[in-house]
Amino acid sequence: MSDGSRADGEPLSGIIEVPIDGILDLHQFRPGDARDVVGDYLDACRDKGVLDVRIIHGKGKGVLRRIVYSVLSDRADVDSFHVATDAGTWGATVVKLFPRSRSAPGDGAANGIALLALVALLGFVAGCSDDGAGSEEAGAPAVAEASAAAAEAEPEVISLDGRALYRPRLPDQRRAQLEDNLATALAGYEVAADDEDAIIWYGRRLAYLSRYNDAIDVYTAGIEKLPGSYKLLRHRGHRYISTRQLERAAADLLAAAELAASDLVEIEPDGAPNVRNIPLSNVHFNIWYHLGLAYYLQGDFEKARDAYLECMKYSDNNDLLVATSDWLYMSYRRLGDEEAAAAVLDPIAAEMEIVENDSYHRRLLMYKGEVGPEELLDLGAEDDPDTALQIATQGYGVGNWYRVNGNEEEARRVFERILEGTSWAAFGYIAAEADLTRWDGR
Repeated sequence: MSDGSRADGEPLSGIIEVPIDGILDLHQFRPGDARDVVGDYLDACRDKGVLDVRIIHGKGKGVLRRIVYSVLSDRADVDSFHVATDAGTWGATVVKLFPRSRSAPGDGAANGIALLALVALLGFVAGCSDDGAGSEEAGAPAVAEASAAAAEAEPEVISLDGRALYRPRLPDQRRAQLEDNLATALAGYEVAADDEDAIIWYGRRLAYLSRYNDAIDVYTAGIEKLPGSYKLLRHRGHRYISTRQLERAAADLLAAAELAASDLVEIEPDGAPNVRNIPLSNVHFNIWYHLGLAYYLQGDFEKARDAYLECMKYSDNNDLLVATSDWLYMSYRRLGDEEAAAAVLDPIAAEMEIVENDSYHRRLLMYKGEVGPEELLDLGAEDDPDTALQIATQGYGVGNWYRVNGNEEEARRVFERILEGTSWAAFGYIAAEADLTRWDGR
């Protein structure tokens, strides 16, 4: 429903009265408000001494459930939480809070605000809840085929600043090609569900359709069968980044790095081949590259730097070199180590032969002063999907360059321009989102 009505035709009101009785139903609220609603409600419960809380988030794709678990994992006043099983469903989570009289580890001062009502803004979309049309019964495969309508009705991701992000609409021909690829991968998976490659390709083909949460479910099931698979951890870590679950991403990728440490370097096949149809990356590179990114997006630039220094050991061609150099340079600049940052640029030259990472190459040339920042953003029509992607990738480098050189106003303008685009899975988009969120204290 997009006309401001409930499914039964009753108009939505602007204020929702929520009793502080230990039961919170998130279906009344927009997914983008869920994080704040859960936090405020738990604060109010603890203030009133209500320590046993049930949060109803539904089933479906698990967007609300993931938001709830993210909030609970970050709170020091949560004693425990687990999926509710009393009704034979996993559409709710049961939470146990520490009392105010008992100091939880790291518990700060109470905010002193007694919550009497929670406000839900107009514009709630009934189909955005976790157990709307398309819910699966408990125990059913989480990666059942989703219709285009369901994809449009339910957000795939909640951004770091609380916005609902939906799967992009694809041209019919492109979607048909990707769905054919997915059908082939699914057929392989169905006959060899314990095979590492079959699991990986099923997950990758889901992710190419922006079905990141379904891909995560596939990888998770695979990891349960093959707990020593660093390749599955590498791919799940990547998609945790796509879905903004950054701490989980770092944990997966660090575990993958430890498991892969003694193995030989292995070329990783491409899901979207480059113009030469020659795979350029390797598994070790992808583990360390994405681990560095997970740390960078959390603002832990020291760990990001260390990860990218390790990644350099596996950056054995120009395309991998420029990709690693870009993030390593930015990590050094964020740490204020300009001498080390400058040294990263020494091997970078305009005449380098680059197959697929031209964006990173041009950004590095900008850092060297050989390309102007305005040239990187002179890209063409803003409504072109390819342009939107380029704005996200090139734009983040430009905005970050402005920021580390003291022009915060121009940096903000570029970051905000990136977030106006549609390429929300691009690393540059997520980085701009993370920077603005930290910058504004959101």
